[in-house]
Amino acid sequence: MNTKDIVSLGHEIYQVELVSDETDARSAGYFINSDKKTVVEMGASVSVPCVLSALDKLGVAYQEVTYVIVTHIHLDHAGGAGLLLEKLPNAKIIIHPKGAKHLIDPSKLIASAKQVYGEAFESLFAPIVPIPAERVIIAGDGWR
Repeated sequence: MNTKDIVSLGHEIYQVELVSDETDARSAGYFINSDKKTVVEMGASVSVPCVLSALDKLGVAYQEVTYVIVTHIHLDHAGGAGLLLEKLPNAKIIIHPKGAKHLIDPSKLIASAKQVYGEAFESLFAPIVPIPAERVIIAGDGWR
């Protein structure tokens, strides 16, 4: 399947554009369509509609998604994780041990991002939704 916002990379792995046509920015996440359906790198909260649209276009029901994986907690990579998990009722997020506390309680991330981005914070990153601890899988070195 190839559309302008979803590109098949083969082996049921898809690249998903995480920004809308209104921006010139480029950002991509990935979807692995396997028995444990997985979203990788989901972006900021403004990217959640793009991820959900890609799942819709690929014919994947939201309740079928098992995992969301973020490589690190920068808001442009993981800021929308809590909002996305609200839409994916069975998914758990996989994160490095140092990032887990910030996904469960993002208040420090929010405060520091507001200092950096000021008034632009809301349009770039809000809302940042906390993730319940029981939906967080901490993946240390060698996790499988």
